[in-house]
Amino acid sequence: MIQPITQINNYKYKSYLSFKNNQQNVDNNLSILNSINEHFKKQEAQNDKRNKILLGAAFSTACFATALLIPVTSNAIVNYDMALAKKKSPKLQKAILEFTSLANDIKIPTLENCKSLNTNLKDFLQHQLNYNRADSGLLKEVGAPEVTNRLLLYGSPGTGKSFFAKIYAKTLNAEYMEVKHSDFNSEWAGKGTDNLKRIFESIIKTAQENPQKRYVVTFNEIDTIVQPIEKMTEHTGGSYFMTKLEHRSAFLNYMDELSTKTPNVIVVGTTNLSPKNNALDGAAMSRFKNIKEVPLPDKDCLYEALKTNLKNIKNSDAFFQANESNLKELAKEMESKQYSFRNLENVVETSKNYYLEDKLKDKSKVFKFEYLQKAKDNISITDGELRTK
Repeated sequence: MIQPITQINNYKYKSYLSFKNNQQNVDNNLSILNSINEHFKKQEAQNDKRNKILLGAAFSTACFATALLIPVTSNAIVNYDMALAKKKSPKLQKAILEFTSLANDIKIPTLENCKSLNTNLKDFLQHQLNYNRADSGLLKEVGAPEVTNRLLLYGSPGTGKSFFAKIYAKTLNAEYMEVKHSDFNSEWAGKGTDNLKRIFESIIKTAQENPQKRYVVTFNEIDTIVQPIEKMTEHTGGSYFMTKLEHRSAFLNYMDELSTKTPNVIVVGTTNLSPKNNALDGAAMSRFKNIKEVPLPDKDCLYEALKTNLKNIKNSDAFFQANESNLKELAKEMESKQYSFRNLENVVETSKNYYLEDKLKDKSKVFKFEYLQKAKDNISITDGELRTK
């Protein structure tokens, strides 16, 4: 039956109105989501854990409720997805990190010229050098030992774990990358895991394109990624637990991929937690072939570190020669008070400020040991003493 033209036009007009209403609903709902998101970001800056949890729950509820209001039509769904795609997480866009060379960084020593490195780490690094310097014929004669390209460093803050990773990279003439939790974490559900995957994919791509090069990747505070599942279930729940579980899963899977696809990539993990007593995830620990403690420095390391941190002062050689015994005694005292390298650096920088004050008054002043002594006396308690039971 042929319909009247007016009836056809009415049908088209009603369809048009339905589409416009759907479109208007989508726009309104997106506006609601954007307003909630902006409010959440402002509240997050206050760093109040309780408020963040409550707002996160409110945000999730509002998103669910808003989704129910969106008309389920093909046009509405397409427009909604396109609008969300345009609004990308800022952290997603900066998740790709790059390798850098440390060859020209004068602040980073190598094994040959670093005297403040503890014996355990020095021996480990020497084994790496021996392997890299040997030709294929010699390696075959000794049974083709495998090079260790997975290293976990744990110990108190300020003991030089991250610094050693840089020494490691520079000594091996490897390019270096440092990954922190903030480099991939995101307030958007699932985006943190995507960011972590992108970082790993970038590492694999770079290493495969340059198989003749070596690369060192340090995951700082790796405990933020590989918490034991038992501990996560005790202290977390809901979406936070799922996010941590996803991070852990992605990390473990890509660690296996690196082993097979990129043998020229060395992974170093650092943490303040001891891997003993299930403090770190067992599955992750099994992927690290060497787990080494980085203890607080002894008096010999502290003495060498004092000289290294003071060498840029004018006439430093004359100062070292005149105060060798004083510096050794100071290093011994620092050892007894359980100084970390960070504590030592604080003392040195404070002593330089005392020197600057006197220099402004009298330009003929030279650096004196009493500046170090005065700076040391201002530290009433050290990082090491804070951990003494």
